[in-house]
Amino acid sequence: YNIYNVGDDNPVELMHIIRIIEEGLGKKANIEYLPRHPADNLITWSDIRKTKELIDWSPKVKIEDGLQRVLKWYRENREWVQQLTLDG
Repeated sequence: YNIYNVGDDNPVELMHIIRIIEEGLGKKANIEYLPRHPADNLITWSDIRKTKELIDWSPKVKIEDGLQRVLKWYRENREWVQQLTLDG
């Protein structure tokens, strides 16, 4: 068997993602800055070399477009999402 990483191989700043979500929802995030936890990575991205090599896969959707799709789905399904409960 193989494990395939199907993320993006370009790092994206968290604040960029937050801004996209804020714009998409028309709301401002309530951000609380805390000291960096020692386990937090300073930068992350997916190493998709193996995935490209073995199954010729690479991302086709930019983060901005993907987040817009997720936000559209959320707006269309917000009532259903609000009925979900989290156990644990």
